[in-house]
This record gives sequence, structure tokens and C-alpha cells, in this order.
Amino acid sequence: MKDNNRNGKVLELLDVIRTEGLDNVSVLSEKVGIPVESARYMIWHEFPKHFISFDIDVDIEGLGLGTWLIEFTPSRHGAQSGIFGGAVGITYTARVLPGNSYVAFVAAPFGNHYKLWIELERLVKDGSIQNYSLTEVKAMRNISLNPSFYSFTDRKWNFTWKEVEAHEKKIGEARAKRLPPLKSGRESKAIDVDYRDLLILREFQKRIPKSISKLEKPLEIDQYNIRYHYNQHVRHAILGYRAKVIPEKPREISSFLFLLSQLDDDSLAKARCVALSLPFVDYEWKTEKEYGWHVSCPGEYSNELLRHLAQRLAEFKGDLRFLALDSMSEYRGTIPVQSFDEKTQTWNYEPKISSSKPYASFQELRNSCEYEAEGDCLVNELDPKKCVASICPFAAR
Repeated sequence: MKDNNRNGKVLELLDVIRTEGLDNVSVLSEKVGIPVESARYMIWHEFPKHFISFDIDVDIEGLGLGTWLIEFTPSRHGAQSGIFGGAVGITYTARVLPGNSYVAFVAAPFGNHYKLWIELERLVKDGSIQNYSLTEVKAMRNISLNPSFYSFTDRKWNFTWKEVEAHEKKIGEARAKRLPPLKSGRESKAIDVDYRDLLILREFQKRIPKSISKLEKPLEIDQYNIRYHYNQHVRHAILGYRAKVIPEKPREISSFLFLLSQLDDDSLAKARCVALSLPFVDYEWKTEKEYGWHVSCPGEYSNELLRHLAQRLAEFKGDLRFLALDSMSEYRGTIPVQSFDEKTQTWNYEPKISSSKPYASFQELRNSCEYEAEGDCLVNELDPKKCVASICPFAAR
């Protein structure tokens, strides 16, 4: 296969995976027009060598969960990031630089966020945190890698900012058709799931298995039972698959949050064009008052990224908030299975928060952490202090 043709097939395969997933490699090979073994080898061997990985976009709302954005500042001698361990339902958290504040996204059952509010109020009263904000996320969407900005030959980003501007213009010219809708999560159709369904879904979030049978050992459930649960329920909770770049040098990554407020509908659409055109954007979200997006890029691109956004956002009338994050503090969790009652098959949300120690056991935290699945969490499982994510309350102790 010639290089140009091969690169075209790689781009096609990535696009098909995004919509079809990784359930059936035969279907992928047929759609792309390559042999099954070639598709299988590219997915499980070549893409990892080129630092390309995949994860799933879960229908959080369909599972009965809403997403909330928390920002808080610990007191000088009070709570640190570890207070959010365990049953709070953290899906993402990080420390904001250069200050001592934190930002987090939390998945909580609809109608139960008041319990989280009560806990945060208690932490303010006992002096563990100075202040906080709790904001409902109306919509959230993961964003897949744009392969046109990545060199599979050189295994690194390869683009010019002129190309990014051209891509933004291309999105803007057809934004009525091209911009994926940011719909309210409560519009999702409820998905009927049980405890085993959630366990399987959590494993998919941590690492997509090459085959269903690979989940038999970690879940201690026979593969036929796993396959039944996956086909009947789990796959309906997966909105799509996302390609992403795994950083070769995680400690040299720069992460940022950008939030724009006071936007009318036209300004929101233009802001989304800017965000979605970026090579490094991971996800976008919308609250009642703000539109935001998360960016994670190699450190050498940081200045150029900020310069580009300063130029592109200068014309916007809305207010911009810009948060620089400690990338080594970023913690990405999974759906809060520990808050699901296996006996009643319903959510039982009790977000107990401790200002002095993690509420969850270490094993509980491992089960919810994507880093553990990627082999980055522990040098050995008996020494949690060596966890690569400094946000981990056990690593910090």
C-alpha cells in the first residue's frame, strides 16, 4: 500500500471508529476497504505506537446522572484536593495555577445535587475551604482528535496556525450543518442499566478491551454473561468513540480551561468554531451563563496557543476566564459505580467529604481511575504515594 493511499485509509479508519466503535473489526475493515487483519493490526498495534488511543463518550444523562462544575479554594491549613475522593462522583479535577484553588466536574444523580451543596456548606463553616461555586452543566461533549493536524509518520503534532484559522473558517461557513448540537442532558432517553452493566461500562472507560472475553478476569463474571449485558444495555450507553493523543512526556503537558460568558446565540456559535478548530481541544461544555472548553497540549505550543486565542477572541463582547491547570494534578475518573446500590438497582448518592482524609478506600479510587488502567497509577500496587496523578489523595499523603 503506497504511503498516500495508506495515510488516507488511516484517516478513514479513525473516522469510522468514531461513529461505529470497536465492536466489530470486520465491519470497520469493510467500510474502509482494507483486510480485517490489517484493520486489527492498525487498531491494536500501530495506533498505540503512534501515541493514538481511544476512549468512549458515555451518555451520563441517560444513566440518570447530571454533571456539575465545582470551583473551590481551600483554606491555608484546610482541605486539599483529596476531599473529593470516593462517593462524590468526580469525573475530572485539577489544581488551578498559580493559586491554590481547584476545579472539578462531578456526576451526581438528578435531584441529588443538594447533598453535595450541603457538604460544601459544611466545609465552609468548619473552615476547610474559603469559598466555592456549584454550577449545573447543561451540556457536555467529548471531542475526537482531528487527524489532519497530526503526523502519523513523525508521531507528533504537525500543523500551522494558518491551517487552524482556515479550519475555523471552514467550520464557520457551514456551522449550521457541521456544529454538533449542545443539547441539554435531560433530553437523553433513560437507559435501563443494572450494577453489572455499570461495572462493564466502567472497564470500557478505563481501557477499551480488545474483546469482551478480556473482561472476564477483572470483573470475575463469565464472558457470556458480560456479552449479554453489553449487547442488551451497555452499548446503548455509549454515545461514540473518541481518538486522542497520549502524550509521550506527560510531565511536559500544559492544560487550560477557557470560559466565555455573556454570549448571545451568534457569539456562542462563533466561539464554538474557535474552540472546535483547535488541535488540542478535549471537550466542551455549556452552563447557563458560560461556554467552556478544555485544552491539553505539549508545553512548546502553549505560548502560540494563547497568542492564537487572544487574537481570535479579541472581537468577542463576552467576558473571558482563563484557568491554567497543573497538568500533573489532573485526575480523570469514571462513572461513580460506588454510588449505585446493587440490591435496589438504584443510585444512592451520599457524597461524604472529609477535610483530613479520603472518604474512599484506595482500592475504590483505583477502580475509578483511568490512570490505573493505563499503567500510570502505581509503580507497585502497595505504594500509592508513587501515583503519577498528584491530585490523588493517597499519593499526597
